[in-house]
Amino acid sequence: MALGDHDSRWKNPQGKDAEQLWRWAQDLITELRKGEYLSNAIGDGIESDQLADMAAWTLKMRNAATAGVPGDVTINGLTEETSIDRAADFFPFWDISGGVMRKAKPSNLSWPVHIAAAAISGGATEVDIALGTYDLVEIDLIAAEPSNDGAVLWARVSQDSGSTYLAGASDYAWTYTNTGGGTIDNADSEIEMTGGVGNAANERTTLTARIFRPSASSFAKNIHWNGGYVTAAGNHTGTPGWGQLLANTDAITHVRFLWSAGTFDAGYYAARGFRFS
Repeated sequence: MALGDHDSRWKNPQGKDAEQLWRWAQDLITELRKGEYLSNAIGDGIESDQLADMAAWTLKMRNAATAGVPGDVTINGLTEETSIDRAADFFPFWDISGGVMRKAKPSNLSWPVHIAAAAISGGATEVDIALGTYDLVEIDLIAAEPSNDGAVLWARVSQDSGSTYLAGASDYAWTYTNTGGGTIDNADSEIEMTGGVGNAANERTTLTARIFRPSASSFAKNIHWNGGYVTAAGNHTGTPGWGQLLANTDAITHVRFLWSAGTFDAGYYAARGFRFS
């Protein structure tokens, strides 16, 4: 029976005595509880053909700042965000301990968070990477090739959001090991991460570097790495190493990779951030 359809059971009770009126009211309450006064469509649920005007993967939602009828939100039709603001954007999730829906920022996730990744343009003089407030930043330099045959890969850090990079004569100390033995410098203007890297066919370097607690104050800033390279003579060698900022223990905001001479001919980089809690 559709809503509003005539039903002879609900006759006008006027003119009835008190007992009859009471019985009529009880019958009405019983029938209302059954839901039979509603239309079948509402009583039995929404039928598929009633969703014909809703696109696939569509939800009915309303912006908290607006009033009125909720609008359609098509999940697979949403605009993809390719430049996520990890410190401000958020996504919804179910908090099982609280039994409620909550929101979280990508920057607060404990698993690796993508920071940056790109090909290194030929002719680039350096690769600069923002370190954020992560407990650990891990950076891959992949198939990096110098324009100058035999150039050495360097690293420096910034403490002013990348405006300048520390390059004092004794700002850093470093050491690494290759097949020729160990190399060390206890006072230098850069951290040297390789020996001379060749730039002939298939001569380049690939390594992974890690920087701990870059944004912490009163904490020694270290970078350690592992990888390998091909020398200008065509020899393959490993290059595990470690370097330290000696100038101070203040927070660092960026790391820069560059060659001792020339520019990058090619290569790729990718950076990830980790939180320990």
